[in-house]
Amino acid sequence: MKSNYSLLPLLAFVITFFISCNKDKVPATNPDISNDPNQGDINSFFSSNSAPLQGFTVSTASATSIVGTKGTTINIPALAFKTKSGTQVLGQVVIKLTELYSKRDLILNKAQTTTKDDILQTKGIVNIAVNQGEEMLILDAAKTITVNYPASVTPGTDMFAFYGKKDLVSQNLIWVPDTVGGPNYAGPVINPVMSYSLVSDSLNWINCGKFNIGGGVKSTFTITVHGNYNRTNTEIFVYFPSYKSIAYLYKGEAQAYPSLYRVAAGTNCSIIAISKINGKFYSSKTDVVMSIGMLKDLDLTETTEANILAMLDAL
Repeated sequence: MKSNYSLLPLLAFVITFFISCNKDKVPATNPDISNDPNQGDINSFFSSNSAPLQGFTVSTASATSIVGTKGTTINIPALAFKTKSGTQVLGQVVIKLTELYSKRDLILNKAQTTTKDDILQTKGIVNIAVNQGEEMLILDAAKTITVNYPASVTPGTDMFAFYGKKDLVSQNLIWVPDTVGGPNYAGPVINPVMSYSLVSDSLNWINCGKFNIGGGVKSTFTITVHGNYNRTNTEIFVYFPSYKSIAYLYKGEAQAYPSLYRVAAGTNCSIIAISKINGKFYSSKTDVVMSIGMLKDLDLTETTEANILAMLDAL
């Protein structure tokens, strides 16, 4: 189904912090993080372990298909691409593909599965970029591509298209549902490869997902750290074990990580913290039951990079 993927400007978020019975200590805040001698390069850990970028050189003259290393198939019609100024692109182009299917990949690519204020489940996320030389291309308005996400069980009709954009407040990736003209649902494909199939007239971030709706009252929450842990060296995520859902926490203050989305009270989740300070790794995995306005402080322990990756693989 043809859809209009232009996004409305995102509203500014107002975050209210509530203190609940889950508060177990008051963090020793160190607001002067610019002079903190214990800062580390946590970004290098994520960049070195993120899902690899795959490249495919194809001709625009005829229809083609590319297959990613994790099984994503993308069907592309002939003469599908234009420049941003509207000029038809001929010759060869390079398609750059990122595939995110595992919980580990979602975390290491900081690809949270949240809308502006709710949580999503996902069957897979891809990012598709097309270049000719140094020029970034767009999809011709009269063309569509088909993205097939491999499925481990017989796919149903409960997954839909969501499109990723950077949030204006946190700069994190958030998802907007394709609902223009009716939801673009992922049609099941059984042969030749079992998969969910989405038709898109947009490139970039495309998520095959659905809302993760809990039964309790929904609320924002805040996670805090203390000591030498702060927003320059520590990243925090929320993992929902009952679903393939990952939420990234905004670094609002030096040692406070508020959510910009809501989670239903009573939801089981795990808070995952990863830190690197002076070349040493620290982490924690804290299982909690979400409560209204939860404030939770974390205790991290020294570990190794290998142990952190093993923890993420075991999610």
